[in-house]
Amino acid sequence: MVFQVEHLLSHYIIRTKDGFGIINKYGETILPYVYTEIEAYNSTFYKATLKNKMYDLYNEQGVKLNDIPFDNIKAIQEDQLIVTDQNIDYLYDGFLNDALSFQSIDPISNQLSLLNENRLVGLYNDLGEEII
Repeated sequence: MVFQVEHLLSHYIIRTKDGFGIINKYGETILPYVYTEIEAYNSTFYKATLKNKMYDLYNEQGVKLNDIPFDNIKAIQEDQLIVTDQNIDYLYDGFLNDALSFQSIDPISNQLSLLNENRLVGLYNDLGEEII
């Protein structure tokens, strides 16, 4: 029995008695119904909440982007995320295959972020280009 449906472009987030999952427009399972919550970011990423309050990150094809669950995931723009794992921040955007890792990422506006690595701080725009 389906309790809730959220339509996103070509996918549907479905809530059943077993949990949240995702199907495509053909009814094929993209993510199984085992999560306590699933949140979509611009249909590019899916944040799946596990029972232990940790998070998995999936792309729009249902490919898991992390090896172990993340401590935190937050959106800084529609297609950019900061994920935290053991006090290391990773920057994901809809165009990168791999994440960039930093000791800290601090968004200061929609287009600019301060990135800290080994006591060096840089200012980057929303395309990942270094400003300073």
